[in-house]
Amino acid sequence: MTDSERLIRVIKESGLTAKDFAERIEVGQGTISNIAGGRNKPSLEVMQKVLSQFDNIRPEWLIMGLEPMYKDQEPTRPVEPAVVATEPDLFNSAPTPAPMVNIERPSPRIEEKVVEKVVEVPVEKIVEKVVTKTIDRVVIFYSDGTYEQR
Repeated sequence: MTDSERLIRVIKESGLTAKDFAERIEVGQGTISNIAGGRNKPSLEVMQKVLSQFDNIRPEWLIMGLEPMYKDQEPTRPVEPAVVATEPDLFNSAPTPAPMVNIERPSPRIEEKVVEKVVEVPVEKIVEKVVTKTIDRVVIFYSDGTYEQR
């Protein structure tokens, strides 16, 4: 049974119309209509509002579908006892190292691609750039921290 089907069952068993149900849980009538029509799934907010207004419904049933539907009914499957930890206390014993597991991971595959692209530039363009530039100044720095500017 889906979330939507469980919500529809709550509406039917409450004896309310969809409109009255929507008013009671304080959601829009369109919200209930969309859920009942299968266009939307009920949000967590809608489920919380249902549980706040219908306190006899088990949250485990409404949200996860775990029987029974009502709180006053016995669960159909036995409740498993809690598992008691048998490991040493975190603060009163030395930690035991985790077993070493050697996991072989495949090396990533690297593909090499060599792309050669030859760009032809006329020599005149290169010479033109060199010829048009002139040296403005030269600065010489010495190891004793002094410098000379020419």
